[in-house]
Amino acid sequence: MSKSENWHMHMIKLLLDKYGLNDPVEKTGDRVGVFESKKLQKLYNELVEKGSMSLKDALMVGATIEDLDIKDLEEAIKRSNNKDINLVYQNLEKGSRNHMRAFVGVLRRYGGDYTPQFISMSEFNQIVSSKHEMGMMKSSKYYNNEFYGVVERVYTTLKVAIAPTWTLQNINIRPGDRVEVKGYKGMYSFITCEIEDKTTSLEYKSKSRRCK
Repeated sequence: MSKSENWHMHMIKLLLDKYGLNDPVEKTGDRVGVFESKKLQKLYNELVEKGSMSLKDALMVGATIEDLDIKDLEEAIKRSNNKDINLVYQNLEKGSRNHMRAFVGVLRRYGGDYTPQFISMSEFNQIVSSKHEMGMMKSSKYYNNEFYGVVERVYTTLKVAIAPTWTLQNINIRPGDRVEVKGYKGMYSFITCEIEDKTTSLEYKSKSRRCK
């Protein structure tokens, strides 16, 4: 799950960079358990204290966090009319559903159970009774036999896969281009930090803190 959360943070960072928004993580020095919001800080402290009591309590706290995350994301999607933001929110919500399944599944194996506090019981039952959701919700464009998007993964055959166009709209990698990609392995894919198209001289460097 920690790798998944790092990927989620990267997705949010892409949005912050694209729209020129301040990163609250930078204000707190990226310290674990430190939040700019007093409300979040209070909730974090309470949940850590409760989760430290026993394994069952820790699993209950995990389920509670995902329960709240799902509710907050559903409400955020309703308020937003931005496709970029909604795409990220939808992927974050999918991740929270998967984490909810994991926490509740282990909790039940230990003889416990979880009652939702934020989402409805019917939604909760639907989530925990369904299978783990694989893959990533994507959005990309295809024109005149050319793909427009961001290089997401480089294969040994030098083929490239694309990510949603909201991450970098102006890039145009054509079939046959010689491309050099630098980055790191994320939860679901290769995370691109630098792209250099040797054929067209196109260059891109991510502003993400994790690429420095």
